[in-house]
Amino acid sequence: MYYLRQMLFYNVTTNIDDLHHGEWLQYMLKKHVPEVMGCGCFLGYKISKLMDSESPGQTYVFQYLCDSQSVLDNYLTNYAPSLRQDVINKFGSAFTAFRSVMEIVDEGEYMVN
Repeated sequence: MYYLRQMLFYNVTTNIDDLHHGEWLQYMLKKHVPEVMGCGCFLGYKISKLMDSESPGQTYVFQYLCDSQSVLDNYLTNYAPSLRQDVINKFGSAFTAFRSVMEIVDEGEYMVN
C-alpha cells in the first residue's frame, strides 16, 4: 500500500529495569498510553517487546501513528513535555528512553490462499 500523504511513526524505545517492570508496564498501558492517545494527535499505536535485547531489563517499543509532521510537532511542543515528566516523576532512573520519527513508505499483508 502506497500512501498518498505522509504517514509517520513517532517511535519511543524504552528500557525498564526488572524490579520496576510490572508496575511500569501497567502504568504505561492504563495511564500513559491512554493519555498520549487522548491528546488527539495520533491515529493509533502499537506496543512491541524486544525479544533479543542484550541490555539488562526489558525493552519495549511504542509506535504512535500520525498523519503529518505538523501534528507531531504540535504533540511534541504542547503535550509531550508534561507526559514525559509524569513518567520521570514516577519511575526516575529505573528507565531510559530514546525517540525517533519514521516515515512510512509502504506496507502490506501476506495473503495465504
